[in-house]
Amino acid sequence: MYTRTFIAKEIQPMVESNPEIPLTSIQDVIQKKHQIQVSLHKVSKAKKLAKQKIHGAETMFKAIKVEASQLKVVMVDATKYQEVGIDWDAM
Repeated sequence: MYTRTFIAKEIQPMVESNPEIPLTSIQDVIQKKHQIQVSLHKVSKAKKLAKQKIHGAETMFKAIKVEASQLKVVMVDATKYQEVGIDWDAM
Protein backbone atom coordinates (compact mmCIF):
# COMPACT_ATOMS: atom_id res chain seq x y z
CA MET A 1 0.00 0.00 0.00
CA TYR A 2 1.30 3.44 -0.89
CA THR A 3 0.70 5.55 2.19
CA ARG A 4 1.74 9.16 2.62
CA THR A 5 4.52 7.91 4.94
CA PHE A 6 5.89 5.62 2.22
CA ILE A 7 5.66 8.39 -0.37
CA ALA A 8 7.30 10.87 2.04
CA LYS A 9 10.29 8.54 2.40
CA GLU A 10 10.50 8.20 -1.38
CA ILE A 11 10.39 11.94 -2.06
CA GLN A 12 12.42 13.21 0.90
CA PRO A 13 15.68 13.61 -1.12
CA MET A 14 13.76 15.49 -3.83
CA VAL A 15 12.10 17.81 -1.33
CA GLU A 16 15.37 18.36 0.53
CA SER A 17 17.16 19.45 -2.65
CA ASN A 18 14.20 21.52 -3.90
CA PRO A 19 11.62 22.40 -1.23
CA GLU A 20 9.50 24.27 -3.80
CA ILE A 21 9.15 21.31 -6.17
CA PRO A 22 5.62 21.31 -7.63
CA LEU A 23 3.18 18.65 -6.45
CA THR A 24 2.51 17.58 -10.05
CA SER A 25 6.23 16.86 -10.55
CA ILE A 26 6.30 14.68 -7.46
CA GLN A 27 3.10 12.98 -8.58
CA ASP A 28 4.62 12.21 -12.01
CA VAL A 29 7.78 10.73 -10.48
CA ILE A 30 5.84 8.48 -8.08
CA GLN A 31 3.38 7.36 -10.76
CA LYS A 32 6.13 6.51 -13.26
CA LYS A 33 8.39 4.81 -10.73
CA HIS A 34 5.70 2.65 -9.11
CA GLN A 35 3.13 2.40 -11.92
CA ILE A 36 0.30 3.61 -9.68
CA GLN A 37 -2.14 6.51 -9.54
CA VAL A 38 -1.59 8.90 -6.64
CA SER A 39 -3.86 11.81 -5.82
CA LEU A 40 -2.48 15.32 -5.48
CA HIS A 41 -3.99 15.38 -2.01
CA LYS A 42 -1.87 12.39 -0.94
CA VAL A 43 1.21 13.90 -2.60
CA SER A 44 0.58 17.15 -0.75
CA LYS A 45 0.35 15.34 2.60
CA ALA A 46 3.49 13.34 1.80
CA LYS A 47 5.44 16.48 0.86
CA LYS A 48 4.38 18.16 4.10
CA LEU A 49 5.49 15.08 6.06
CA ALA A 50 8.83 14.98 4.21
CA LYS A 51 9.43 18.65 5.04
CA GLN A 52 8.63 17.98 8.71
CA LYS A 53 11.11 15.11 8.79
CA ILE A 54 13.80 17.25 7.15
CA HIS A 55 13.16 20.14 9.52
CA GLY A 56 13.00 17.78 12.50
CA ALA A 57 16.41 16.32 11.63
CA GLU A 58 17.90 19.82 11.35
CA THR A 59 16.38 20.80 14.69
CA MET A 60 17.74 17.67 16.36
CA PHE A 61 21.24 18.29 14.96
CA LYS A 62 21.17 21.88 16.24
CA ALA A 63 20.15 20.64 19.69
CA ILE A 64 23.02 18.14 19.70
CA LYS A 65 25.44 20.91 18.70
CA VAL A 66 24.25 23.05 21.62
CA GLU A 67 24.60 20.15 24.07
CA ALA A 68 28.09 19.31 22.81
CA SER A 69 29.23 22.94 22.87
CA GLN A 70 28.47 23.01 26.59
CA LEU A 71 31.09 20.29 27.14
CA LYS A 72 34.02 22.65 27.62
CA VAL A 73 36.10 21.17 30.41
CA VAL A 74 38.73 18.58 29.54
CA MET A 75 40.94 16.91 32.12
CA VAL A 76 44.59 17.62 31.30
CA ASP A 77 46.00 15.64 34.23
CA ALA A 78 44.84 14.61 37.68
CA THR A 79 45.15 18.10 39.16
CA LYS A 80 44.54 20.52 36.26
CA TYR A 81 41.57 21.22 34.06
CA GLN A 82 41.57 23.21 30.85
CA GLU A 83 38.63 24.81 29.05
CA VAL A 84 38.39 23.90 25.41
CA GLY A 85 36.16 25.67 22.92
CA ILE A 86 34.69 23.75 20.02
CA ASP A 87 34.16 25.56 16.71
CA TRP A 88 31.15 23.66 15.33
CA ASP A 89 30.81 25.94 12.33
CA ALA A 90 34.20 24.73 11.10
CA MET A 91 32.96 21.13 11.03
